[in-house]
Amino acid sequence: MDFVPCDYAVKKLLPAVRAEAAQNLASKGWNQQRIASSLGLSQAAVSKYLGMHRTADKKVRHIAALITGRIIGRKKGIEIRLCAACRGRGLDICEISKK
Repeated sequence: MDFVPCDYAVKKLLPAVRAEAAQNLASKGWNQQRIASSLGLSQAAVSKYLGMHRTADKKVRHIAALITGRIIGRKKGIEIRLCAACRGRGLDICEISKK
């Protein structure tokens, strides 16, 4: 099934970024409930993401690292950064969706 960029972001990109961000925060010693609260997820979703294999995509890892840094630094604007990435600033959604 072909996805338009926003569909792709919701169905493929966001779960990959969330999983990577959850794994980043867990590696910093955060527990699942704290990660869930910070990412706006349930603890069960975080548990699922932590059980996933890490992505090989460098751009997804980069976005997750930016988000993780903003969460740790208690900075706002995560959504804006992700939307900018989806529009092609630092991430070519069309290129990744073909993988």
